[in-house]
Amino acid sequence: MRPLTIKARKLEKVIEAPKRRSPTATRGGIESPARAFNLRVRSSQNVKALTDRILNQIASGELAVGDQLPNERELAAKYDVPRHSVRKVMDQLERRGTIARYVGRGSFVIDSSEPSVAPPVKAPPLVWSLAELTEARLLFEPELAPLIVERATEQDFETAAACIEAIREAKDWRAFKESKYAFHMALVKAAGNAFIVHIFNLLIESRRASAWKRDNHVVGALAFARPVTLTECEATLDALRSGNQDMAREAIRASLVRIMISLSTD
Repeated sequence: MRPLTIKARKLEKVIEAPKRRSPTATRGGIESPARAFNLRVRSSQNVKALTDRILNQIASGELAVGDQLPNERELAAKYDVPRHSVRKVMDQLERRGTIARYVGRGSFVIDSSEPSVAPPVKAPPLVWSLAELTEARLLFEPELAPLIVERATEQDFETAAACIEAIREAKDWRAFKESKYAFHMALVKAAGNAFIVHIFNLLIESRRASAWKRDNHVVGALAFARPVTLTECEATLDALRSGNQDMAREAIRASLVRIMISLSTD
């Protein structure tokens, strides 16, 4: 048998060499559940980190109302995150009313205190009763808990916490009620759904326009309501902050049920 030539020996080594498996390859070409989970976690962390960074830039004045944000490709390169994560961040900021996006122009910081979807709708001449509003809130507000847990930033939670402190320090009934409205609106905004924010604005305006009011001189009204409200608000915020959707849902529902019960016994 003739000895193999150098070229033939090289070819033989190539044929016999075992194929090296890619460290990211999976059996049968199917991604493992653990790897898929890790990718989802990493994507969620990227989205939260970039969202917090942009919100902090806006809060600090580094980005002002009217400023244009870098495009998706530039943000992805600057912060070393995938384009799809940047897209999710921009979607969330738009839903929150923090930015406005225009085809062919880009994304701009807007005043989040101004409605970004539609002009405000005036309350009807006959405002809704507290019972009607509370009943309606029971149908949707507890179910915001999963959205808030998923989408809220630390800044959202800090805003809600500041509202709780305002409730604690309120000097009169009007200040107390406005602080309560601000707390609930902070949570609704944290859910990241502009339509629900719009609906909740209508609800608050109806309460302000309603004839159902407590005069500031009512003895004990604020002293009675404040401790109950603080307990409920703190329980709700703690559950949301810890990521416990079920506990948060039940805390919101319990507060609304308490109001319904108090109305039925008046």
